Amino acid sequence: SGPMGFIFFLKCGRRYALDPLALHLHREFRKIQGKGVKIIEGMGEFLPISSRSFDFVILNNTIDHTDDPSSILKEIRRILKDDGVLYIGVNIYPLPLRIAGRIYEALSSLTLNYVGILPPIEIFRAHPYMFSFASIKSLLREEGFKIIQEKSIETRKAKKSFRKRRRGLFWRIISSVAYTGEVFQAFCTI
Repeated sequence: SGPMGFIFFLKCGRRYALDPLALHLHREFRKIQGKGVKIIEGMGEFLPISSRSFDFVILNNTIDHTDDPSSILKEIRRILKDDGVLYIGVNIYPLPLRIAGRIYEALSSLTLNYVGILPPIEIFRAHPYMFSFASIKSLLREEGFKIIQEKSIETRKAKKSFRKRRRGLFWRIISSVAYTGEVFQAFCTI
């Protein structure tokens, strides 16, 4: 959930937030979060939740930051009720950046970064999975989800919105080269 996830702004039903850093983050942001959300420390790959117990799961700006997206979707499928719904939002990266990520991953696996030859590049470390529209849709289908509604935000519109919030040459370069801002959003059923 992170300290500012959607869940903290919803006001209905029993609400739960899961985060691997819950104990650290949520002490600091308790006032921002509001009340009524049960905070659970845990990993999406191993949800400490009973099967078929949730009506709705939010997975926003998360799956590309994980070690095993497939396992996370399997776990979500396990905890959703038969008529449950998954909302997923994921950043979509342009092909050149996805290729650069694969190259970085290959070099990292050769342990060059452990001997100081390959510097850590934050975008690749923070995003072990960089999805395209086709790859995230394929992953959802492979894990048994049916997309019932989807939306995407175009790069041009997203960059314009991003640049309104962040000014200066540095952020213009970032938004032009690395940050596309494209987002895939979908509601899915099992």
